[in-house]
Amino acid sequence: MVRKRKTKKKNKKKICCVGIGCPEWKHCIHILGDGDKYRPKRKSTLKRMKKCLTRHAKTYKKCMKRERKKSQRRRKKAQKRKKYRKRRTRKKRGGNKIIPPTDVENLKQILVNGGVSQDKIAKWPKTLDKLLEEMRNKETILIENNGKIKRLVKAVDIKVYNDETKKYTLYELGHYNQDANGEPNQETKSRNNKGVLEKMMGEESPTTAMKRGIKEELGDEYSRNIRYLKGHPTFDIEIADIKKSDSNSYPGLPAFYNWYHDEIFIPELTKNTFYNNPKTFFIKELKDDGTFKRWIKWEWKKT
Repeated sequence: MVRKRKTKKKNKKKICCVGIGCPEWKHCIHILGDGDKYRPKRKSTLKRMKKCLTRHAKTYKKCMKRERKKSQRRRKKAQKRKKYRKRRTRKKRGGNKIIPPTDVENLKQILVNGGVSQDKIAKWPKTLDKLLEEMRNKETILIENNGKIKRLVKAVDIKVYNDETKKYTLYELGHYNQDANGEPNQETKSRNNKGVLEKMMGEESPTTAMKRGIKEELGDEYSRNIRYLKGHPTFDIEIADIKKSDSNSYPGLPAFYNWYHDEIFIPELTKNTFYNNPKTFFIKELKDDGTFKRWIKWEWKKT
């Protein structure tokens, strides 16, 4: 019996199948496309084809199908996350309505219609003129919420210390008028504020409002070389602490206060005032036109 000699089969040159799903992932049909008939593959698809061909050559089609499903699931999850983020960040429409009064009488009518009685308005420590002035200076905003009027105020609350040790804190004790010689005379308002409190104007940043408040109440020379003592996470001047309460100056008018806190010390202020005995001093505050406004009495107290 003559046995036939086995001849080695020559490896045939791979020829493109000219169709979608060709395992030759590097072939021109996938990279360049084929005219109007087939579009080039995306980079992500080519990457998936290469992975399936090199690792799972025997089960190429099953691998491609499995990988395609995985990418579809990932895409759906990404779309869901995107929709969720949009839903969370979308601004509420309607609801609060900003009320801009034209004059004092119009402001009074808005307040009465919004639930603030005329008897309460008559007993306010500050007048309607003052409230209207605050609104024109953008220190206060009136909003209508479910038929009720509310006052929105943004302000900075700055604790001033003698140095990094924080052994002494600065307090505002009161406001005074002046005598014929230009010196502090009678007290016009008693205060006991810890540090500097200042309303923010319009879109003013908390840091700008802080420097303006220090310039007005302590003097321009102390508004420059400010050292910050931010304690994490209690104080952060960029984060608002929202308080709901009755307006102090306008009782009966509900208010929302956005307080921005920080802690500082001013080397020049400590040098010029801290070593007094007793530790009290006066600062003259001027109006925008440079005329006298009031004397402010300050005192360093043990923390």
